[in-house]
Amino acid sequence: MIRKAVAQILINDSQVAALTGGNIFPVSMPQEAGFPAITYQLISLNPNNVKSRPSSYDESEFQVTVFAELMSDTVEISGHVRRALDGYSGRVQSVDIPVLEFIGMEDNFGEDQDIKQTVLRFAVDEQRILNLLENNRWVDEAYWNDSITMFE
Repeated sequence: MIRKAVAQILINDSQVAALTGGNIFPVSMPQEAGFPAITYQLISLNPNNVKSRPSSYDESEFQVTVFAELMSDTVEISGHVRRALDGYSGRVQSVDIPVLEFIGMEDNFGEDQDIKQTVLRFAVDEQRILNLLENNRWVDEAYWNDSITMFE
């Protein structure tokens, strides 16, 4: 669920949307997309299991990558991305976010070395919805719903 929430926060931020022309995509950019642009993706999801049942929340890390032709543009846009996401808490896309935490950033370059990149990493603890089925197996509705709808 965090994927859709992160995308919505970035899309709703007027400065991020204006600087990227709305070029905000899950995982990878379409070939025809222009620059600057942003991609977002989940990079890890770890359960916080307990003895009596599966985890009721997951510790997730995701990254936002800013692409631009000029390094100064990636720096500017990255600053706005960090401002929009770091410390964010609230409800977005039916996801309750306790708090998004900025955990690091690095500069990079793409296969086409004329394209500069800045990668920002964030962490969040995400509440899960668990249901006990008749066969005593736990099912995580939030995970399956997110996996099905994240690219809609």
